[in-house]
Amino acid sequence: MARIREFSDIIEPTAAEEKLLENCRAGVPTVLGDGERPAGPSGARTVRAEVLRYLILGGCDDCRVDESGVHLVGAYVSGALDLRYATAKHRIGLHRCRFENAVQAQQLEAPLVSFQGSFLPGLDLQRANIQGDVFLRSKFHATGKVSLSGAVIGGQLECSNGRFDNASGHALNAQAVRVTGAVFLRDGFHATGEVSLSEAVIGGSLDCSSGRFDNASGHALNAQAVRVTGAVFLSDGFHATGEVSLSGAVIGGQLTCRNGRFENEKGDALTAQTMRVKEGFIWQGVRVDTGAIDMNAASVGDLVDDMSSWPLGGRVVLDGFTYERISGGVTPTDAKTRLDWLSRGDTWNGVFFPQPYEQLAKVLGEMGHHSDRRQVLLEKETKLAAYQLQENIKLRQDLRAKRDAKPAPADHSDLCNQVGWLWFRINLIPIWTWLLRVVVGFGYAPQRAAYWAIGVITVATLFYMATYNFGGMVPSAAVVLVSDGWQASMAAAPDMSAQHWLQTDAGLHYERFSALAFAADVFIPLIDFGQESTWSATTAKGAASIGFVAYWATWFIKISGWFITALGAAAITGIIRRD
Repeated sequence: MARIREFSDIIEPTAAEEKLLENCRAGVPTVLGDGERPAGPSGARTVRAEVLRYLILGGCDDCRVDESGVHLVGAYVSGALDLRYATAKHRIGLHRCRFENAVQAQQLEAPLVSFQGSFLPGLDLQRANIQGDVFLRSKFHATGKVSLSGAVIGGQLECSNGRFDNASGHALNAQAVRVTGAVFLRDGFHATGEVSLSEAVIGGSLDCSSGRFDNASGHALNAQAVRVTGAVFLSDGFHATGEVSLSGAVIGGQLTCRNGRFENEKGDALTAQTMRVKEGFIWQGVRVDTGAIDMNAASVGDLVDDMSSWPLGGRVVLDGFTYERISGGVTPTDAKTRLDWLSRGDTWNGVFFPQPYEQLAKVLGEMGHHSDRRQVLLEKETKLAAYQLQENIKLRQDLRAKRDAKPAPADHSDLCNQVGWLWFRINLIPIWTWLLRVVVGFGYAPQRAAYWAIGVITVATLFYMATYNFGGMVPSAAVVLVSDGWQASMAAAPDMSAQHWLQTDAGLHYERFSALAFAADVFIPLIDFGQESTWSATTAKGAASIGFVAYWATWFIKISGWFITALGAAAITGIIRRD
């Protein structure tokens, strides 16, 4: 048997080690047993960690490892493999092996590292420098922490169909890792414990499609401040139990959460505060069982969503969330549907946020949906007014409580004045707000003023017609009322004096009464139709007469006319709109 000389110690190789030595010289893979991962220690398949380390480091002159590197399959590795601060000249491929102890490889330098299908009690590759790929895939299983914190990977990080178990802490810690290619945590990937990619820099995409992330006590996937040049996929069966955090993330492609599932009974299911997505945010077919979706101050390109994916019950935060467009064939853009969406995320902890409405209105306007835009802004003003009223009521209650607590005399007067002012605000401002909403829709529906004008004039016309027919209208000219002809008409037809007088010679040349023109004359300010100057309602028949009612109604109609026309003009010019 060949002899291995390492640090002046003589090591006698086993049969499995002898086979490995010969194959490393020849540059061919070493497959032990059936090539599957051993269930436990096996003498025929055992390779000592110190022998493996010797070969990974290149061997010696008597046993030089081929340029293809170390490729071992189906071995049981006894002892502790220590590659800390080591430099491996060739690729390391340890596939479907079972390790007795955790592998220590901090600051390892190597062309490629692959533990595909292997079982390890833990793996530490902190600050390692791997020129190519790192493979922890295809039924890879770690029962302790796997750390890639601060590592530099020149290829891709592939963990698909890998299992990472460390319920007490990090299952996979890749904080501040730098990966030139993509990161794959997909296709059967399962982590119990936190998976951290916080502050990682990924040159390709981050694909977690159909991955399972379980950490109910904290972060299931922590990708805070991650920088991804490509896309991020949390889709197609993605399932997270615990918080998924993308706070501060910068994503150069799109963020796809189609057919994903999020749940967190102890906090947010998805936190995306200040996240930046250059392209689209796809949120369709998503199931949010528990927890909230926090999009505070996030920014995306296109928004592609469906309403069923957004949770109910006030579990959405949309304050500060911005998007350039609403797109996609099934994505609703009508105001009714979108207002229902906003209602799920416009309030948090009792505080109303108008920004989501302003953002939606801006986008709808840019898309040409101007009617929907106005409807959204109208709803914003309505909700804002209701919220401000509730806040004033709470403030008044607080001040009353202080007043009732018998403060010092010097403060009592001031408190009373504050309570009185709040009473004024609470009781009168809502009336003004209601009028603004009803008459002109807070300036976003100026046509309402025209509808009100037509309605008031129509009702007034019918009313004045009835007043005239029942003798409640008389000429307003004083010379007529004192004339003999008028006095004779009053005596001849006391209930219909005006109608009788108009048939006399003196009345034939007088302005005929028109109920429509009179109503318009009263209602529309600054325009004279000649009716109000020639006719008026009479109060001579007492307070119970229709003329008496018409007299005072005229003042109400006149004031209404000034108010409605003024608000209509202000709405048309945009004076009272808050765009």
